[in-house]
Amino acid sequence: MDNSIDTPPKDHKNLTFKRATLGGKDGVLIDDLLKSFDLTSQGVLKLDIEGSEYETLSEVESFQRFTTIILELHNLHKIVDDHFWDIFKNILVKFSQNHSVVFLAPNNCCGFSIIGG
Repeated sequence: MDNSIDTPPKDHKNLTFKRATLGGKDGVLIDDLLKSFDLTSQGVLKLDIEGSEYETLSEVESFQRFTTIILELHNLHKIVDDHFWDIFKNILVKFSQNHSVVFLAPNNCCGFSIIGG
């Protein structure tokens, strides 16, 4: 799924490309996109949607159809905000039902924050 390109750079028999915008008022829900695939199919979810990831991920019922999830997460400096933390924690709980975190890397573009000393 990508809305920035019309077709993948190379077609492959084992891959299906869907052009879609996720998140926001005009975006498509991930669960609705999954309905267009066979119920037994599994795939990779890769998101880089510039701040809309929390809204988009919150709307997903289950992540069990994804073998791998790759995310770019923005605004983690808000983790000390109770409302942001509640949303983030609920997403993490849904992830933990079927997945484990195996790699985290910070984006070093904008400095760093010290949280809790």
